[in-house]
Amino acid sequence: MPAHHPIFSSFTPFRGEVPPYFIGDFLGANIAHEFVAGWCEPCTVAHYVEAAPPQFDEEYFEWIALLEAVSAAKSSFTMIELCA
Repeated sequence: MPAHHPIFSSFTPFRGEVPPYFIGDFLGANIAHEFVAGWCEPCTVAHYVEAAPPQFDEEYFEWIALLEAVSAAKSSFTMIELCA
C-alpha cells in the first residue's frame, strides 16, 4: 500500500463519539449515513471512531487540496463546498 501524502501528518485524525446514523471522517465531520450509498449498514447507536486518513480513491486529491489550503491559511479559513 502506498504511503499517504505528507500533508496528512500535519493533522490529528479524529477520535471520538459519533451520533447514531452518522459516520465520522478524518477531521471529525459527521456525515449522515443516508447521504453516502454503499458505505456500510448504519450504526443505530452512538459509537466511538478512530478515523484514519482517507482511502486512495477519486476524492483523495480533494483531501490533499483541502488540507494544503488549510495549512497555508494565516489567521482564518473559510470555505464552502457546492455539490451537484
